[in-house]
Amino acid sequence: MSTLTGKKIGFIGGGRMGEGIFSGILKADLIPPQDLYVADIREDHLQALKAQYGMNIVNSSTNEGLKQLIDSVDVVFLAILPQVAPKLLPYINSCLDPQKHFVFSIMGGVLTTTIEEQITETSLIRIMPNTPMSVCEGCAGIVPGKNAKQEHKDMAAEIFNAIGLGLFLPEAQIDPLTGISGCGPAFCGIMIQALADGGVYLGLSRADAIKIAAQTLVGTGKMVLEQGIHPEILKDNVCSPGGGTIGGTVSLERDGFRAACINAVINAVNRMNEVVK
Repeated sequence: MSTLTGKKIGFIGGGRMGEGIFSGILKADLIPPQDLYVADIREDHLQALKAQYGMNIVNSSTNEGLKQLIDSVDVVFLAILPQVAPKLLPYINSCLDPQKHFVFSIMGGVLTTTIEEQITETSLIRIMPNTPMSVCEGCAGIVPGKNAKQEHKDMAAEIFNAIGLGLFLPEAQIDPLTGISGCGPAFCGIMIQALADGGVYLGLSRADAIKIAAQTLVGTGKMVLEQGIHPEILKDNVCSPGGGTIGGTVSLERDGFRAACINAVINAVNRMNEVVK
């Protein structure tokens, strides 16, 4: 039986990342729209979300709105900005029932230990998601807090493996995960655009070139994930002696493509840590 049977889910915050997760949850048919609640301080944004997804909406510009959402659900997603957490978390904690509620935090850069200074007794799990969850192809790091219940952990696995890939990781490994999966959609977007530029130069239409490049990344990723093919073997299988692919591969190596990818991940994480400080 699903861990979500009979559960209602609420999101405090209806921004881009929260929407990515709840739209994926709906797309994967994990819960019906009537069991989903979203709270936000922007009434026009809430109305737009309701029109698109059909969920329940709550204006959280007052504490009463926050309490209304929490009282209505079993699972609470903290999809708020880290800078507003110190103001909101004490009140949110006062509304939580540790015997009823599970809490997921998707606040970027906020450690479980920091959240647990305010969410003191309720089962808590930190999630580091990414935007492709909106199409059920995301990647999430999952970090249970000290009070996380097994049912809550099972729920995290069910949700995030239904909308992509969910990995239980030590909190110390969330930064490198973020450098790859959180920032990776931007890096992949650049690669898709660059491959498409090559196709356009050689005569393809822009629209066709983008579709071809994007589908090639999707298909290659599925070969790695679903067939277990190591990327190096995958590359070797396509590089015939003296052929075009090995010629292109040599060009990538000569131009520092591999080093550029490695440094993009490292520099992204270093920059994130600078911002947090």
